[in-house]
Amino acid sequence: MKRARFAEVVWIIGIALSLIALFTIVPLAIALNGLAISTAIFALIWVGIAKKNLSKGSTLRVFSTYLFLAIIFLLFSSIFQLIIQILPVSFLTQVSYILLAIAYLLI
Repeated sequence: MKRARFAEVVWIIGIALSLIALFTIVPLAIALNGLAISTAIFALIWVGIAKKNLSKGSTLRVFSTYLFLAIIFLLFSSIFQLIIQILPVSFLTQVSYILLAIAYLLI
């Protein structure tokens, strides 16, 4: 039991130090976009797991499908924003806004 607690504390410290290193080494806008991308991927995994456990044809399953699609559009928007931060390409900003609008419509 104590060994498991120690491992959890080590994981939390490792994650905290990784985030501190990320935000001090990389410019803030790029770090935040990277964090948004990883959060969106994590959300996709959890929505996919939840959707598999819901009964077919249920309203919640339909809503989870829309949520899954909305998170995908948010993920692509974040990827485009990251590309814009690294390589300033003007037309990608418009594409990113269109993806955001579609995500909000799906929600």
